[in-house]
Amino acid sequence: MKYIDYSLRWLGTAVSFALFGLGGAIQGLIVYPLIRTVIRDRERSRRICRRWVGFSMHLFVRTMRTLGVLDYEIVGRARALEGQNYLILANHPSLIDVVFLLSIFPDADCVVKDSIAQNPFFYHLIRAAGYISNSDSVVMLDHAVTRINQGESLIIFPEGTRTQSGKIPNFNLGASAIAVRADCDVLPVFISCEPTTLTRQDRWYQIPDAKVKFRLAIQPPVDIVTWSGDNCSLRAATRQVNARLESYFLEGLTQAGFPGSDVSQI
Repeated sequence: MKYIDYSLRWLGTAVSFALFGLGGAIQGLIVYPLIRTVIRDRERSRRICRRWVGFSMHLFVRTMRTLGVLDYEIVGRARALEGQNYLILANHPSLIDVVFLLSIFPDADCVVKDSIAQNPFFYHLIRAAGYISNSDSVVMLDHAVTRINQGESLIIFPEGTRTQSGKIPNFNLGASAIAVRADCDVLPVFISCEPTTLTRQDRWYQIPDAKVKFRLAIQPPVDIVTWSGDNCSLRAATRQVNARLESYFLEGLTQAGFPGSDVSQI
């Protein structure tokens, strides 16, 4: 029975990746260029494209659950108030974390890796949705702050890449710099994945022995002013906020049973 279960989940994983690649190609080459052509208003076109991305991601995670690849739980949705914009920060244990986040926050902007932004399958999608490439950190920072000041929410992984399996998340200063300069509320999201899958070390076909369970816990918004201190320079405030963010996530992930975390290291 274990062999049959493993084989079915492996097949479901293969089908899921094929659907994701094919769906991304079709939408990137046909759907999003068509939306941009038909709807001339750039802002309206961008909003519609993001909503379509969110719907597609929601459909994809539901498909993976139907295929038996994974299960998931999302808690704390009510903490993200409608009409309020946030800097949405999450740890990054798995390749598909962004899929979940975009399905939960379809209107949000997103910072994406330059390699993904230049991928021919996703180039048109990212361009149509107006997501921000991290190819130039200075330009990325300016664009991110501007978007938040314009009332948009922004998704970013403070680690910059997936967490190395069994290691404690290590945050870069980019997310904290955005938070300090935009002076916006941070909406933390704790992501746990048990057993681990699609980490930096895993290939898509290296699936775990048991079905994966994702849990995304949206935390109460954090007023960044309470963490940045008074009369601090931008550099000092950024470092202080980054240290507080790391401690906050480490404690929360420890309570969630994140592998490799140790609250005593805070």
